This record gives sequence, structure tokens and C-alpha cells, in this order.
Amino acid sequence: MRITLTLREDEQHALVAVSKADRRHPRQQAAVLIRESLAQRGLLQNEPCHTAVPTHTAVPQGVNDDAQ
Repeated sequence: MRITLTLREDEQHALVAVSKADRRHPRQQAAVLIRESLAQRGLLQNEPCHTAVPTHTAVPQGVNDDAQ
């Protein structure tokens, strides 16, 4: 879902500042902040945020050998 927010100038500056500190795009940072707030209020399970850039983790060789 997409939503459009109108931010006051001070809110916009704060969002940009925290985005730069966390090395995220402001849109991605806004999604993270919303998700954290919802989780803190008990509306979501506190699980990893899906807006983060996924990292590929290799499965060690031999771990899935018996699945064949």
C-alpha cells in the first residue's frame, strides 16, 4: 500500500537527518519509523523490518545434503 504524507518543514528536516544517519532513503526511513512505532504499540510482532535491503546468506555446504 502507498500512502502520501504531508510533513511540516521541521519534520521533513528531522526525517532527512535520521535517514542520513541510518544511511537510508527518506521513504525507507519513514517506513521503518512507522513499523517501529506500530510494533512498540503492540500492533505488530517485533520482527525484522521488510524494508531493509535483503542480504544473501549462503547455506554452508553439506547442510541440505540429506534433503535429496
